Amino acid sequence: AFAVWSFVRFMKERDDFLAATAHDLTTPLVGMRMMIGRNDDEAKRLNERMLLIVNNIKDFLKLGGRRRKPDLKPVDIVSLCREAYALFAADYADSEGGEVVFSRSPSSSALSVLADETMILQILWNLFGNDLKYAAPYGKVSVSAREDGGRAVVEFADEGPGMSPWQMRHAFDRYYRARTVLESGKGGFGIGLCTAREFARAMGGDLTVRANASKGCVFSLTLPCVK
Repeated sequence: AFAVWSFVRFMKERDDFLAATAHDLTTPLVGMRMMIGRNDDEAKRLNERMLLIVNNIKDFLKLGGRRRKPDLKPVDIVSLCREAYALFAADYADSEGGEVVFSRSPSSSALSVLADETMILQILWNLFGNDLKYAAPYGKVSVSAREDGGRAVVEFADEGPGMSPWQMRHAFDRYYRARTVLESGKGGFGIGLCTAREFARAMGGDLTVRANASKGCVFSLTLPCVK
């Protein structure tokens, strides 16, 4: 019985690692494919980002399945949003209704947060990627950034089919994929949002979802501002 339990546990940990690796590497590789041969500087920068992600995975293994501690530094969350979006800009333009509208609170000229830059990019890549697959065909995606009580709030509001209250409660569960997503035939492991929220909380923030006022969903990323 112990041998069977050990084998099952080993197989699950192996599958977790392979799924996480595939998920974390897919997005920057897509961006690299688009940029190489067109803009070498951008390709080089993206390659460096990918190497950092690979190092994150290595650290995860060294720590026995625990994420490394975030490297907290002041970063401009709005600039990172635009950098993350650059990977998907051409694909959004090619989608049927795809349009991303950026807005930020006029009350501040900068929005600096204390966070791990690589972790933020992985969160943003996941959110932009999910909206491209599931929401962009239905209408625009609005990305806004503001400061609220010493915390930065970045919101992704879409006009897609949305989720039921039950689906929203489980959206961040590992391996969870809604039935509508499964029926769409679009790829995914159901670990992206789980990892994204894990990163946000490790940096003292959070990632949540709620229903949009009209239709669709709003994903909210909160992070502590630089004091």
